[in-house]
Order: sequence, then C-alpha cells, then structure tokens
Amino acid sequence: MKRLQAFIQRNKKEGKGFIAGVMATVLVVTMIGPAGAALTSKMIEVYTGMHIYVDNQELKAKDNTGRPLEPILYEGTTYVPLRAISEFLGKAVDYDGTTQTVYIGQTAAKKQYMLDVCKPYQTTYYQEINELPDSRMMAGNAYTRGFILGVKNHGNGSALWNLNGQYSTFSFDFGHIDGALAGDSKCNFEVYLDGKLAYTIEGTPEMLPQHYDLDLRGALQMKVQATPAYGDFYFFANAELK
Repeated sequence: MKRLQAFIQRNKKEGKGFIAGVMATVLVVTMIGPAGAALTSKMIEVYTGMHIYVDNQELKAKDNTGRPLEPILYEGTTYVPLRAISEFLGKAVDYDGTTQTVYIGQTAAKKQYMLDVCKPYQTTYYQEINELPDSRMMAGNAYTRGFILGVKNHGNGSALWNLNGQYSTFSFDFGHIDGALAGDSKCNFEVYLDGKLAYTIEGTPEMLPQHYDLDLRGALQMKVQATPAYGDFYFFANAELK
C-alpha cells in the first residue's frame, strides 16, 4: 500500500504534464456517509485515461464481469478501484452492506442477525424491521434489523423461535420508539426459555435505548411475549443470535 501511495504522490507532483494526458469526464458518484447513514449522490468532474503501475507491473483493473475499470483523478487525488488494487497487493476485500463498511485484509466477525439465521415459527402481532431505510427512531437515532411485538384487541404480541440449542446469546438494543404515545405506555416483555420465564425487560416511555445480552446456552426454544399495555411502542433492534 505504501508503494501505491508513493506512486500517487509522484503523479501529483508532475502537475500539468500529468493531467494533460487524461480526459475530463462528468460522473454521478455515490458517497458513503457514516456507518448506518443513508447514501447520497452528487455530480463531479474527474479525469480519466491514467495508467497505474506497481513495481513496474501495470494494474489492469476489471470488475467481476471482466469489464475494465479506470482510475480517476479528482481535485488532485487519484482514486483507483478498491478491490482491484487490494487484491493486486495480496489483500482480500469484503463489504458489509448493513453497516456500509469495507474490510481490507482481515475481516471483522460477521454478525448473525436473527432475521437472517433464525426466524420465528409462530407469531402474534409481530412485525419485522429489516435493513435501512426500513428503521425506527429511538432517542433521535435510527435503528433497524429487529422486531416489534404489538398488543391489540386485548391480545398480547408474541414470537416463538426454535433455537435447537445452537446459540449462546440473544443480543439486542431495546428502547421506546420516538413519537409513540407517552403517558402510561409502559410495557414488560417476558423471555421464556424452554417454557420457563428467564428474563423480564421493562419498557418505559422516558427510557434511552439499552443493550442486552441474554444467556441462551442449552435452550431449545425461546418465546418473547409483550404484556399490557403498549408493546408496539418498543423495538428490539440489532437483534443477533450468537
């Protein structure tokens, strides 16, 4: 990577002589914001037609269909296709679309979101909130990848999962959804493991989101049930099974 940086710095110092050999192009690019933020697009003018050499060997970048990919020069900085240059230098590349994060080389342990690995087999007044932009606001921040249990028509929301003894931890962020009715909208959520009450989580309108890690070791079945009054004002976000 240092070799690439040195190459780019040399190109910058060449100034007009370097730019004269390239072509101006107008692009619409997608900009990635902070993790979890929405993507935005903007139109920019860049220069194309450059050649990249690493240790006197030309980098000919291509996408996964074999289509050539060109480096670009924008506001004095050279940009190259990330995957192509990383793999050229012997580094694997991975992308986590959920958090909009690129990993070069060593990859962080991938999360096992409950919605992906173990969906409930029986539900009542249950709603899934999946990837962005599908989200709910809690304490002014957007949360996703979880579920809501409602309480309607004198019935309590609930969901049953077949864990099959495969998981040790139920991890999630829990809080009150912004804009939902306040007042006396308290609600408890009971977590049963193999038919026995294991945890009770209290929800209050004034609470800030809290993180929970519930021990599931040895459990074959899990049931989460809302108890009156307003379960659908609370969100189990970033729900993972580990």
